[in-house]
Amino acid sequence: MEINFYRLIDLSFILLILFFTYHAYKKYYYLKFFDFFKLLFLITISAKLSGSTAFFLKKLHIIYADTNSVLLLIAFLLNLFIIFYSLKYLISFINEFVNSHKIRKTFAMLLSFVEVFLLVTFITYMLMQVSFIKQYAYPIVNKSHSYKYVKHFYIQVLNKDFLYVIMNANTKTSKEEIIFNSFKNAF
Repeated sequence: MEINFYRLIDLSFILLILFFTYHAYKKYYYLKFFDFFKLLFLITISAKLSGSTAFFLKKLHIIYADTNSVLLLIAFLLNLFIIFYSLKYLISFINEFVNSHKIRKTFAMLLSFVEVFLLVTFITYMLMQVSFIKQYAYPIVNKSHSYKYVKHFYIQVLNKDFLYVIMNANTKTSKEEIIFNSFKNAF
């Protein structure tokens, strides 16, 4: 196995994640980031599930929304509410029944790793969307092995459910109008 430039990019990416994980664990940043990460987790999972929830709310005739964007918003808020209270009870269960120091230490290290991994990969993906970075650094970084998976993951997370709801809309309006109204209502 020869060492080439693209494997060095992957290695530096892994070392960066491991360094920040160790630093976050030693400085107890996971305690500070936990509330932020919990909020980010709640919003991300709620948004990810909003397409499926909206589909089921419409299919089961529970909600008759005027537009798909309103239906998505209702599904997002419903998911946020359900996941928030489920997470609240899960955390209280863990605090009550997990008393071992080793388990808590392992959980803290795992939480630090997940937080740092998601933050570093998300920041990397967002930086690759900036025009001058996309022009000069993106062709090099895109040839690395790890960035392909990061890119695929965030494209799936950010686009899949939104496009699923738009493509399965059975209204008389055009898909472009639905996209425009969804973005307009989101802001």
